[in-house]
Amino acid sequence: MTFRPVAALVAVLATGSVACTREEIVSVEPGNAPGETAPTVEALLNTAVIPDWTDTVFSGFSGPSNAGFIAVQESPDLVSHGLFRIGIVRDTVFVTDTFSAVIAYDSARIIATVDANRSDFTDAGITVQLRTVEQDWHNGTATWQLAVDTVGAQVPWTTPGGSFGSVLDEVVVTAADDSVVFELGAATDSLLSIWADTSQANLGLAFVVVDSGLFVTFIPLLVYGTVPELFPDTTVVTASSATERTFVFDPPAPPVPTGVLRLGGVNGFRIYGQLVLGDSILVTGGTGVVAIGGAQINAAQLIIRSLNAPAPPFGAEAPFSSVTFRLAINFDVLGPKTPVAELVEGSDIIIDPDSLVLGSELRIDFTSRLQELADSLDRFGTEIEPQIRFGIRAIPEGSTFGYWEFGSAEGDSALAPILRIILTGATAFGLP
Repeated sequence: MTFRPVAALVAVLATGSVACTREEIVSVEPGNAPGETAPTVEALLNTAVIPDWTDTVFSGFSGPSNAGFIAVQESPDLVSHGLFRIGIVRDTVFVTDTFSAVIAYDSARIIATVDANRSDFTDAGITVQLRTVEQDWHNGTATWQLAVDTVGAQVPWTTPGGSFGSVLDEVVVTAADDSVVFELGAATDSLLSIWADTSQANLGLAFVVVDSGLFVTFIPLLVYGTVPELFPDTTVVTASSATERTFVFDPPAPPVPTGVLRLGGVNGFRIYGQLVLGDSILVTGGTGVVAIGGAQINAAQLIIRSLNAPAPPFGAEAPFSSVTFRLAINFDVLGPKTPVAELVEGSDIIIDPDSLVLGSELRIDFTSRLQELADSLDRFGTEIEPQIRFGIRAIPEGSTFGYWEFGSAEGDSALAPILRIILTGATAFGLP
């Protein structure tokens, strides 16, 4: 995108009409000087008809391994398998003031807390298996097709969705369960001995739904009993949490269509936008040109308008928060690697899927950002590039599996973002 100086920007209605009458909201009566006036006006700038506006979507800032949950599902819309590793298993224990080597692991169970709000149970419950994993995988990059997808190394699963071995335990999980317990059984000593030996590959475990439903859990916990060499008649019970966890699913989220802005989700979709705002706004209806430089920005908002809910299962399943941050440079250059700067003050909002329908408006506070621009134009005029660059992201990213979508300037103008500014122009002096 090429930036160019803009002498004046015409204020338009959200419908996209180019010439629209705006009445003065407030007129400040003359004060200490004859003829002193400071009109306050509202401008609604539809980004669909602003030539120097660009918006887009980037993703990949988060992933299932960064989510605060593991989603395991079997349904016509989505299949998902959960993977995790217990990375810390003790090979020595402390008993009666003495360290002793572990000679055996005599019991072990995985405890999984149930996220009842996200899970989807049938009346009969969901059958969930705990299985061994037979192929090494990379926590941050594993997908349904690839066990490893790092720079210079792409290793496919021998079976898409994960290469699994024996079933260690199978549990029916119901809506009444706060947590469920999976026993490692006869595999206890061999598995824990491998996990305790850091020279061996820890392939981890998997959760798989074998009938139908959605089972969502948090960080799995291993509780195990150890037999110390110096105290063979004693069992010492120890607990360790999973150090790595992720889930792989199919199909992946669909590409972002043209004319759509997507926010949130487990893959961390972000909205990026930029605007070169002229040094003045032309408001029709008698007000004329109102200079931005030196103006008092009483309120400024970026209004984004909801589209219909994304197709299942990718619509956000719970409310999530978002914040707006500044971008250091033009994102057309570096795309998702564009350096980010500080947050825009007061820009946090809540995206609640249950309250959003087509055309619902969410208002992001841009007052402080526009005031800074007005102040800088007053000092430096058009010698600086009067740009606004920003990104919007969920916080924390990966807090929901699904995302939400909003209108873009490249789509339907009736759903494009709107920049709303209420400003009091710099004091003007006329003849008495």
